[in-house]
Amino acid sequence: MRLLPLVFIFSAAIAAADTPAKKPPVLAGVDVFGAHRVSADELVAAAGFTIGMPAALDDPAFDKAIEDATAAIKAKWDFAFVKVSPINYFGTGPDAGKTYVTIDVVEKGDEARMKFAAAPKGTVKDPAGLVAAWNAYEDKMWPLLQKGELEVGKCRGGLHCALGFGHDSLRDLEDAFIDGAPKHWRALRDVLRKDKDVAKRAAAAFVLAYAGPADRVVTALVPSIDDPSGLVRNNVVRVLVEIQEKSKKPIVPVGPLLRALRMPEVTDRNKAAYALQYLVATDPDRFRAQVLKEAGDTLVEMTALAQPNNRDPAVAILTSLAGKDLGSPAAWRAWVNAQRSPK
Repeated sequence: MRLLPLVFIFSAAIAAADTPAKKPPVLAGVDVFGAHRVSADELVAAAGFTIGMPAALDDPAFDKAIEDATAAIKAKWDFAFVKVSPINYFGTGPDAGKTYVTIDVVEKGDEARMKFAAAPKGTVKDPAGLVAAWNAYEDKMWPLLQKGELEVGKCRGGLHCALGFGHDSLRDLEDAFIDGAPKHWRALRDVLRKDKDVAKRAAAAFVLAYAGPADRVVTALVPSIDDPSGLVRNNVVRVLVEIQEKSKKPIVPVGPLLRALRMPEVTDRNKAAYALQYLVATDPDRFRAQVLKEAGDTLVEMTALAQPNNRDPAVAILTSLAGKDLGSPAAWRAWVNAQRSPK
C-alpha cells in the first residue's frame, strides 16, 4: 500500500495543501464513466452509496462499501471491466475533507480502451539503489503525512514534486535523487520499461523526474503511458503534467495523452486531462482540430462529472479551444458538434 495514495492525491493545483483534512472525509459525489448501454443512474443505484457517508480511505467500513458496490455491479451486468475508485481531497481548499467515487466500466465491444503494452518480464538492477531509496523515503513520509507533520510540496530539485520532503527527517533524502538520477537516467529508464516489478517501475518514474533536462525525461517516460499497471501509468503522467505545466512550449506529445483520456481508470484520465490542459494552453489553434476529433466526446462527458479533478481540466481544455467558457455540458456538446461539422 506504500505507493497507493499517490494515485489519489494529485498536486497542489488539485487537492493538496499544508496538511491532511482534519475532519473525517465524507462522500461528496459518485460519477460513472464509460457506460453507454446502462444509465449512470442505474449504476449509481446498484452501487448503493449514500452521499455524506463516512469515506476515509483507511476506513474498513468504506473499503467494504467499495467492495460491495463492485460486486453488485459485476453481478448485475456483464462488463469487460469494472473498477470503483475513491479519490480523497485533503488540505484547506473547498473540497478538503471530501471523497469522490468514480465507477469505471468498459463495455463489451469497447475493449480497445484496455489495450496496453505487454507486461515487462525482466529484472533490472537498481542503479545506485535509487529505486530502493525512493521507497524508503515513502516509508518515512506517509506516517508524517497522516499525522499532519509533513509540509507538502517542498522539494529542492527535480522536474516534479510529489508530496515532497517538508520535514526535518526527510530533507537530506532528496540529495540522493538530485545527485544520482542524472548519472543513471538510462538505467532508471530501463527499470521503468523492462522490470517486472510494478513497485520498482512506479518508483522509477518519480526518480526519473530528477534526471533532467525536461526533454530527456519526457522521452524516457512517454512510452510508459501505455504500461499495463495503472499505478505506473499514474506516476508517469503525474510527472509529465508538472513538466508540461512549467513549459511555455509543447513538450509532451499530444497523441499519447489523447489515448490516455479513454483509458479505463479514473487515475489515467485525470492526469491525462491536466497534462492536455497545459499542453493545449501553449497553442490552442495548433491542437484544436485534433483534440476535438479524437477527444471531443470524452471531454464533453467529463464536463458533466462531479469530481473536480475530472471535470475542471476538461472544462479548461474546451475553454482554451473555444476562447470562452460555455458553461454547461449541453452547450459544450453543441459547440463541439458544430466545430466538427463540415463547413
